[in-house]
Amino acid sequence: MNVEGGLEANRKIYRSQTLPIVDCIAAGQNKKYRRKEKGEKAIIMTDESGDECVWINLEALVLENKGAELLAAGHPEHPTLGRVVVATKDLGADLLYQSMVKEIPALVCRNQDYMDFMEKFMDVPEEIQLAILDMFCQPLDSPQAKSLLEPAKVLFLLGACEDLTLIHQLLTIVATNGHQYQDNCTALPLFGSKFPHSCDPNLGYCHEHTTGKSSSSDKNNGSAVDYVLLKPVKKGDILSISYLADLLETPTNERRKLLQETKSFACACDRCQGPDYLRCLSCPTCSTLVLCQYAVITDDDGDANNQSSSHQEFWECSQCGMLDPEPFLVLENSYARLLKSIQKDVEQKQTRITRISEYSPSVLEELVTECEQELSPTHHLTMLALRLWFTAATAAGYLQLHKRMVRGKSLYTHNTRAFGFFRSSVEAGLKLVWTGECVAANCSTGYCSYRTEEDDDKHRHAPQFDRSFAVKNIGDSLLHLPVFYWPPETVTTILRYLPILRARYGDDKVDNLYKSVIQPWEGQTCLECGAANTWDAFQHQSTLMMD
Repeated sequence: MNVEGGLEANRKIYRSQTLPIVDCIAAGQNKKYRRKEKGEKAIIMTDESGDECVWINLEALVLENKGAELLAAGHPEHPTLGRVVVATKDLGADLLYQSMVKEIPALVCRNQDYMDFMEKFMDVPEEIQLAILDMFCQPLDSPQAKSLLEPAKVLFLLGACEDLTLIHQLLTIVATNGHQYQDNCTALPLFGSKFPHSCDPNLGYCHEHTTGKSSSSDKNNGSAVDYVLLKPVKKGDILSISYLADLLETPTNERRKLLQETKSFACACDRCQGPDYLRCLSCPTCSTLVLCQYAVITDDDGDANNQSSSHQEFWECSQCGMLDPEPFLVLENSYARLLKSIQKDVEQKQTRITRISEYSPSVLEELVTECEQELSPTHHLTMLALRLWFTAATAAGYLQLHKRMVRGKSLYTHNTRAFGFFRSSVEAGLKLVWTGECVAANCSTGYCSYRTEEDDDKHRHAPQFDRSFAVKNIGDSLLHLPVFYWPPETVTTILRYLPILRARYGDDKVDNLYKSVIQPWEGQTCLECGAANTWDAFQHQSTLMMD
């Protein structure tokens, strides 16, 4: 980078940073300020005594807003919270999976590339620099900030900036507020950074597809990110997103630990304060499924260094009363060690076209069954076993295709071994989807969305944004699998997730999935019973062909 240019930009930061920052909400409510300089993204204002302050328009890069409003810190309706975003109107079920806020990121940089971030920061306009500096910054003595001190020192020695503390602050800001963006990038949206976290969010963050190209020539602005509605909300409700991935596979104690270590706060949402369906176990006396519960979070637990009371767990059986947690913890730890060891081996081997050690898909399928019996179908370790089964089966299927390609044989003619692996991966993926739906619905059954001929739709749970990645991977496996190998409920599950897939991955991805996997089999007639134009007929015919 150009050190001289960076230092000059840094001096601009110092000049503006000496002025108090007033966001658009506070400036609009305080009548004593008058505008001194007008700008699209920032305005220098003066009060009655002539003192200057900076007004930042946090919605400057918002392309679309269908009902979200930023409230100032200390708002009467939420006096204990900082700046939060609330719904300006009722958002009903007719708006599910539609974009509520679409925004161009203020800055995009490569993941974990701190020099790239500093260069991009120095290049953005001064008003954007101010808005980034105004984002929430964890205390510099927090665990996350401490881990960034050494990279900050390296950048300081390389001349990225003349102030070590400022570099440290900026790295902490991007670590706290950065959003995953497309492939291996981090984005900093101005308005989107104000959405609070919830482990049961009502908005979903979408970054996988590119829409809403910026008309600006600013090279740091990429494509827009979307915040889509996941559940109906009432006017005035706080709009929230999740700061964590794999919400429906991460138990409460691990979510709390991650948030305290990386964001310096303890989550007190309803899901964190309630029973943990991801650590559901059987009572050793009466075999009743018992939910894990935790100590109630207090104000002291907001300190990232205080983890004493917020992680205390206990199991209380409705029949036998309070249970000794030690046997449960020993059981969990034994399976955790086993699965972590398998996970390390499978993830290492799947990166190469080689056999996946002794952990074949059939062995992992048996391990899933064992976890379902010894732990529970919705236990997070059972879900980890499902994920490993899916990964191993998918890799084994592609390995078979690779072998046939090397030998010059047709990839799909009489390739029953590959078909068996891909069918196994689809079965694991479907179970992963259904189990996540049960967890989200506070159900410990595990596979309620699997429907036999006697069941009906009333037993199904709602599709989950968090599970859409698994459905997309199922679709990828189906591309290599003849239709008569498809497990029951495959198409029904994909159809239920099409709106979420469209919102998260874009129209092109969904259209390709639909045309390649589903559309060719629409309207098929069952050769046995003569039923036509129904998916039940399609599934019936598939089952008959398998038999």
